[in-house]
Amino acid sequence: MPTKKELLLKYAQQVRRRDIAWDREYSKLLPPDEEFIESLRLLVDYDYPSERLLEIANDPVLQMQALLQDVLEDVQGFLPEHCRCKADQSIVGLLPRSEVNASCFGSQAGITDGYLIGLNSGLIHGTGLVSAALIADTHPSVEKPTGRDFFDASLRFFSKGSPEDFEKSIQLTIGLPPEVQVLVGANHSVMLWFVTLHECGHIVHGDVDNGRATSHAISHEKSTYHPPTWEEEYAADQFALESFLLNRPNAERAWTNYATVDLLYRWLDLATQRAKASQDYPPTNARLHRLRQWMCATWGDDPSNHLQTLDDLWHRWIKETEV
Repeated sequence: MPTKKELLLKYAQQVRRRDIAWDREYSKLLPPDEEFIESLRLLVDYDYPSERLLEIANDPVLQMQALLQDVLEDVQGFLPEHCRCKADQSIVGLLPRSEVNASCFGSQAGITDGYLIGLNSGLIHGTGLVSAALIADTHPSVEKPTGRDFFDASLRFFSKGSPEDFEKSIQLTIGLPPEVQVLVGANHSVMLWFVTLHECGHIVHGDVDNGRATSHAISHEKSTYHPPTWEEEYAADQFALESFLLNRPNAERAWTNYATVDLLYRWLDLATQRAKASQDYPPTNARLHRLRQWMCATWGDDPSNHLQTLDDLWHRWIKETEV
């Protein structure tokens, strides 16, 4: 696992390589923390003393931004060759916490010469926690914390996302054995890969160029937001699934990864309801039905009943959470 300093240095290299104009683009999308943005400008322009690097590396916003840079690099490797041109024009960034969990931005939002894929912290950290819930309740070496502990924390963080919630959730994760933390990280990556591939689907299909998902997350004005149509959402789901799972080595691996995607959609639907946020997207059951149909047609039946295991865990978590 890279240290916080290594993550920060890698992020600085990414910023240099991408030649990101902070004033024009990221200052609109990062949380409005002028001190933080100024720290990043200094980091890009000058050699930073190591003690200051470690200090700002403790900022969870910076850690999540560094994580997203890695996710985008991975995703570009999944994309079909003919789709990589537009993806190469994309950068990735944090959205301020708003009603939009993930979205794409183009020229309508002031992004020039490419696209910006944005995810907010509730989605990024919440998916990490629900990934931990799945591993904690399926790995034989884990007794405490339980899957329900992580599941409850994921819902709390998604709806509130306070510093206290973040710190408590970090302490939960630290309590897991190192080999389990590796599995949690792998599961979390699958969720973030899929979300990012979905947004790449909107870019490749021309939805962003057509004015979809433009400036809602920046301006918070619903009148300026044009959500994708349901058919565009289904098409982006299909693009993500095909890009990610078409080249899995076997059905077992494909269904293992798909179960994580299935959990992502279930969790996001519940978390959004609990947070009383608006939903401009197709019903989750309809989306999952289409994805499962593709899996069966492409890979055959689920060889190890991954979805049945997930069903059992999900119903137990819901029941325990409602007590």
